[in-house]
Amino acid sequence: MYDEQVGGLLRKRMVSLSHKNLPLAMFLEVSDLGYPAWVGSTTKAASNADIKSSLGLGVVRFTEQPEPPVVSAYDYEYRVNTEVITAVTVSGGQSDPDTPTTISFNIGGRTYNVGNVYYPEGDSQLAWVKWTTPATEQDMAIHVSIRGSGGTDKTTINCKIVDLNKNPPPNPVADDRNDSFKQEAVPKRAEKKTEPIGQYGTRGGRNIGYGTVMMRTDIGAIMDGTNSTLTVTMQVCHRL
Repeated sequence: MYDEQVGGLLRKRMVSLSHKNLPLAMFLEVSDLGYPAWVGSTTKAASNADIKSSLGLGVVRFTEQPEPPVVSAYDYEYRVNTEVITAVTVSGGQSDPDTPTTISFNIGGRTYNVGNVYYPEGDSQLAWVKWTTPATEQDMAIHVSIRGSGGTDKTTINCKIVDLNKNPPPNPVADDRNDSFKQEAVPKRAEKKTEPIGQYGTRGGRNIGYGTVMMRTDIGAIMDGTNSTLTVTMQVCHRL
């Protein structure tokens, strides 16, 4: 420990942190993995030996079982009425022009033959076919057979044909219309032509004091069409 290397200086300077808060923040309540459970004080500073043997460690266990992986019964999932490519891996022996290999795909009652599949001994090659899926949703089984040397990684390919157009996502375009849109009228507010002067004047008035005399000035405006009149009212009050 670092405290031992500096001759106990760490414990002398910051014992609450280095020998109490940090080591007692985590410890075993039950012996596990070869480490003993801590049975000492949880409020007092621990010794260097106790820290090294029992403190500052923990074991995390999960009681909940992880969710099992979902195993799909289908090898491929295709959209309806779509051109797709299905491939298999051919290996075993050697395929060359003298000993060619031909792969046959039986899809929906129709057979697709793929020839000229060549590969050296100890290697493999992909054989693929391009076909169009049916226009309706269904489950399909593609049967694969081989003529020649070697074999394929799969002899039956299970496919699921789905229709994604049943729940199409939004596709906003620039010329979209909203026929239910209604333009609101511009609000009209009453035109204010006069500003009455109250008992204590309108805004803009001010108090001016001259010793024992107080003078109040009020400014008002009267508007009539395009003509306007500015009025100034002064009120003088004597202080007692």
